[in-house]
Amino acid sequence: PEGWKGLEPSPATNVVSWVQLRGGTFVDGLVQSRGLLPGQSQHGFSFQSPNLPGIVKVYFRGNTKERTKPPGITSEIRRQMRPYTWWENDSVRKATIGPAIQISDLEPYDPATHLRRLQENLRREIAAEMIPDEELRRGLSRKLGQARTALGANRPEEARKHLAALVEELRSQPEANISGELVRAIEINVDFVLARLARSFWKF
Repeated sequence: PEGWKGLEPSPATNVVSWVQLRGGTFVDGLVQSRGLLPGQSQHGFSFQSPNLPGIVKVYFRGNTKERTKPPGITSEIRRQMRPYTWWENDSVRKATIGPAIQISDLEPYDPATHLRRLQENLRREIAAEMIPDEELRRGLSRKLGQARTALGANRPEEARKHLAALVEELRSQPEANISGELVRAIEINVDFVLARLARSFWKF
């Protein structure tokens, strides 16, 4: 968005980030303080990725002054302080939908591996924020595991039925049990698997 700068992800973190430029922004001709005020929102953040959607972590940091360190501290004390000032520990963390399921390295494409990665993504601890219903989380993982097993045994019709049952169960769930955004993300992955299988020697 205007007034913000996107930063390239580093190989170490693989995190996409944005920072607001210094100097503040203008609203109705008045200079606003740097950062978003309570009740404000900002749209327009976007990027492209070859990965399919899944659950990712998003971090928010407030507009605070940089910490000052007393002069003469030792390197050992600096080392001990580092975890507390690292951005992951100095931010508000939430779960959201982002490019989490890597498939670009699957050549030739392997649907069982794709489903395993989706299953692992839904098992992450942070997934509970988007699927508060623990029994539902277990059920989704179980159906993905059953589809993977069927694919491994060369029973694509059975795998298709497990995936269809999974999508049907998701669509019947209230928003209180699972995020609507996550439902759509899982559907995108399932649709991709089924489309690729239809193009292969397995025919439904």
